[in-house]
Amino acid sequence: MNENQEVKVTQEVTPEQKPQAKATTVEVPTFNSPEEYKKHVQSISSKAKGELLKELGITKLAEGKSLLEKAKGIETLTKEYETLKAQNGELTAKVTTYENNELLAKVGIPKESSEMFFKLVDESTHEGTREQKAFYVKEQLAKLGGQVVVGTTKTPPSNKTEVDKYMESNPRYKQYQRQQAKIKK
Repeated sequence: MNENQEVKVTQEVTPEQKPQAKATTVEVPTFNSPEEYKKHVQSISSKAKGELLKELGITKLAEGKSLLEKAKGIETLTKEYETLKAQNGELTAKVTTYENNELLAKVGIPKESSEMFFKLVDESTHEGTREQKAFYVKEQLAKLGGQVVVGTTKTPPSNKTEVDKYMESNPRYKQYQRQQAKIKK
């Protein structure tokens, strides 16, 4: 027997049937011993392994195993990084809170007003450190004095005395003011 025999597969087609496949030649190897068969199977698997490694861009199987181990290490490092990133965020928030409280104490701003005050500080275009900006904002607010009321619809305080307020609400006084205005005209 030959090692490799060619076998031709053909299919007869009747007029009622449509052709399903063209005639093809299939090479079917024959083996004289089980050892020849094992060598052939090993050769085929070796070729397949070589093609797979080539497709992955790896020259040896050991190199592929090494890359897999590195990938596992990267996965572990990524998890550690995410944990440390979360811890860093928590610590940064604590440090910011501490620094804000310390700055409020230095500048003399009550904690109730801290949110509004820090918004003003952070939006300030004044040059300098955050502490310098805080003192600048406090100075600017102090210059405004009692004229600014934030968060309410109240009018700024006036310099009128209780007597002035009473007189303005008295109808006779209003009539007197109108008469005085007519006389001046």
